[in-house]
Amino acid sequence: GTTAGFRVYTVSPLCEVHRREHAPAFQNRSVVLIAMLFKTNIFAMVTVSDDDPSNGGQNKVQIWNEATGKFAGELRSRNEVTGVVLRRDVIAMVCEYAIYVYTLGNLRVIQHLTTNANSRGLCALAAASEPWILVCPGQSTGAVRVQVGQDDRATHVFEAHQTALAALALNTSGSLIATASEKGTVVKVFQRSDGQLLYRLRRSARPAVISC
Repeated sequence: GTTAGFRVYTVSPLCEVHRREHAPAFQNRSVVLIAMLFKTNIFAMVTVSDDDPSNGGQNKVQIWNEATGKFAGELRSRNEVTGVVLRRDVIAMVCEYAIYVYTLGNLRVIQHLTTNANSRGLCALAAASEPWILVCPGQSTGAVRVQVGQDDRATHVFEAHQTALAALALNTSGSLIATASEKGTVVKVFQRSDGQLLYRLRRSARPAVISC
């Protein structure tokens, strides 16, 4: 996101492939959070108005359709949105102490998950799992919650770190979870199904900020 819209880049090679800036829909607006639905024309974003000192726009997620050049939907929250992730069937709106999961087709809320303080907006969805798999901070410091679709029987929580989480990622199939804490000295890889620690990748003994 930029102060005038957004840009899209490929990772390999690293280059810009698309730009949408200074369009009427983004007049005097900055895009502060944005997520792309795979390689489609659908984007979920949080914008703020340069004319709104209260930043009220950060309490909603807007769905942008690049094919039509218009916003196609909107999700609202009473609290500031700190993150957003999506796949073909669901979209998750992340707030500091809660995550709301919606169906992407009609934007109907299907899950409300309570988390520990999550100002970083940590949340990940497996891109190709069936049903959808979501991981997010648990309700205790350093814990990870695994949500498998709407079936709470398959949901579990495990302790990943002694300090607060700083990074969280899932592989495509949703079988592996990678985490890092605010301490930043080690990255851990867990088995998603039971929270078993598989790998401990030590970066250094010195603290650092790990973001992804």
